[in-house]
Amino acid sequence: MTSAADSDEAKDSDSEAESASPNPAPRPWPTVEPQAIQGKQFMTATDMPGGQLAVTARDGEVQSNGAPSGLFSQLVSHIGDTIRQMGNLATPPLVVGAHAGKSITIVFGEPLPDDAQIGMPYHAVWRSAETVARLISLDEEQIFDFAIDIGLGATAYADLARVVESEGLTLDWEVKGIPTQRLTADLAARQYQRLSKPAELRERSMTIDGLLYGATYEGKGHGRARMRLSKGSAQPPRRQGRTVIVEYESQEIEDQIIHNLIGEPVIATIRVKEPAPRTSVLRPEPPFAIVDSIERGGNYNMQELFSAEDDDAS
Repeated sequence: MTSAADSDEAKDSDSEAESASPNPAPRPWPTVEPQAIQGKQFMTATDMPGGQLAVTARDGEVQSNGAPSGLFSQLVSHIGDTIRQMGNLATPPLVVGAHAGKSITIVFGEPLPDDAQIGMPYHAVWRSAETVARLISLDEEQIFDFAIDIGLGATAYADLARVVESEGLTLDWEVKGIPTQRLTADLAARQYQRLSKPAELRERSMTIDGLLYGATYEGKGHGRARMRLSKGSAQPPRRQGRTVIVEYESQEIEDQIIHNLIGEPVIATIRVKEPAPRTSVLRPEPPFAIVDSIERGGNYNMQELFSAEDDDAS
């Protein structure tokens, strides 16, 4: 019969032999349930130093072990552009990490330099990401009024929604410290349809003057003329610096332009169309102005052609 003391001595002897062995037997890995792996969240915004936003993409072309490089670069580009424009940031957000599992997670953070900071960080990326989270939480009936107050950032968000729709993705938008929002392809499609509503155009007349230096014939009584505006001229909404293209729609104006006015200073009355305020989030480029009348005259100084300060910068 073995006593309790003898049993303890045997256990101690086994432990000493195991520790003395140069290659102890490896311990087996625990059994892992596939469902546990599938449902595991591999990375969050707080997992990486400086992480403020974690965006997890699934569905579409996202595979079990990663995503195509083209899709990945699209997501980084559109998400980064949305964050930058939403907060009017001087530099784009920093990608501080990415991980592939059953989905692809990209973590964004502050684009701060490595040296010591003077004062407290502003966390602009967090603020921009929080605004995007609010947009995601809205349906197509609520989103328009909120988006139109944002301006340029809402345009970038609409582009992101278009990508999510076209690629059939689902995005989980996790901002540090607030509930995660989910942008599905269906919600993105409905939001984009509302955000891309065409602007209502309003028409007005204006007078411009400058040098008429070229014309393009597009059929009898139809074509386009190119002008370089004088310094004191009114500025149409569609132009490149002080260069403007206008359209004409009558034989009489065509004869004037082509036969009498090319290379001459002119004064023209034009009709311009431009988006009415608060009628569209995506502001399209307005159509070319239409010439109602044109004649020789105006205040264009030919020396302006040779002035370096008058380059056609937008």
